[in-house]
Amino acid sequence: MSRQRIALNLPIWSIFAMGIILLFSTNFSVAANISAIQVTDQTYPAVETVASFRDIVPRGIAITSDSRMFLCCPRGHNAEMPTLVEVREGKSIPYPNAQMNKLDMLHPVQCFISAMAAAVDNDNHLWVLDNGRKGRTLIYGGAKLVGIDLSTNAVFKTILLKNYVLSPDIVLYDLEIAPLHGKSGTALVSGSGSLAPGILLVSDLDSGHTMHRLHQHESVRPNENSVVFVEGELIRVRKDNEVQNEWLPGVFGLTINGDQDRLYYSAVTSQDIFSVDLNKLCDPNIDNKEVEKTVKHVDYKVALGTGIECDKQNRIYLSDVEHNAIWRRHLDGSIDIVARSDKLHYPDHLFIANDGYLYITASHYRHGTRFICGEDERVPPFEVLRVFVNTTTATLCSHSF
Repeated sequence: MSRQRIALNLPIWSIFAMGIILLFSTNFSVAANISAIQVTDQTYPAVETVASFRDIVPRGIAITSDSRMFLCCPRGHNAEMPTLVEVREGKSIPYPNAQMNKLDMLHPVQCFISAMAAAVDNDNHLWVLDNGRKGRTLIYGGAKLVGIDLSTNAVFKTILLKNYVLSPDIVLYDLEIAPLHGKSGTALVSGSGSLAPGILLVSDLDSGHTMHRLHQHESVRPNENSVVFVEGELIRVRKDNEVQNEWLPGVFGLTINGDQDRLYYSAVTSQDIFSVDLNKLCDPNIDNKEVEKTVKHVDYKVALGTGIECDKQNRIYLSDVEHNAIWRRHLDGSIDIVARSDKLHYPDHLFIANDGYLYITASHYRHGTRFICGEDERVPPFEVLRVFVNTTTATLCSHSF
């Protein structure tokens, strides 16, 4: 097919709709300038299965520089399954041990309630975000950051987040480590709930001091006019067949750019990608109003999803839960598809490892209890997938997403 360039003078929603139509046509890449769409031939790289499970549902993922893989499997109604595992020879091993993964409602600080995301810092420590929930029920004192020394496989630090969860329906989603900020690095945590549509927590990993940033800022809030379709169906929160609510999560995915000076983020139900100055975000001497002044609109997304990742060339990768695909935005604003496959059944968290592969967890989240009147209709296998992108992560340390 010869290269075509189509000049458009259409409103943004029309261009977005055209992008969806093109997605279902022949293989292509799209230059996402608002004034033009470029169509070219493209063959998608193969999507490989790295690990496959029937009893756990991975969402968060972190891979160390020496290729150790850790998966976070948020705890649903089955309290017996481990929530943090290391993958060894294709098998899931509770990490750091089975006892830490055993749910103990009387001692929530001493166990994992529900591991949601993980990241590795520059000191060979694995940091785990425990969102403190068993299913949708918040366990007081369960929300925390847990530091594990990878050389000894022992927990060395716990930072409680209970004072920063502003309402019972707040769900903490993602974790990113800023290795150049603070004595031992800084943790960045995203979250969302109906009473607080978007929150961003900034926690110094040395002191444990945690700040609440960008509270109620428009960049972390969902777009209330957006809806998400998966497999041709509108996603709604269904308590039963009569009670249905819109699914409007706020900020979810976090990633740091290659220059280590901006944090990229986006709400799931938003067509917008934003960034904020990382130095000011992590500085406790700078107030929230000054931090908010550094927020910039980066670009529009062509599809909705939870995952966002950035490589060392400052290219942004975005999961597309509506079309089982992964998009990549280049510095010039052009975008292309790096993966599209039926295997990408709700592509969730993204992670670029040192081997040049983009790793993806396919969580089947759309078929979970929240959307099917309390019934779990997810069908195994639940897979960790990868696609070769010939690059490495933007941050100095490995991280989730």
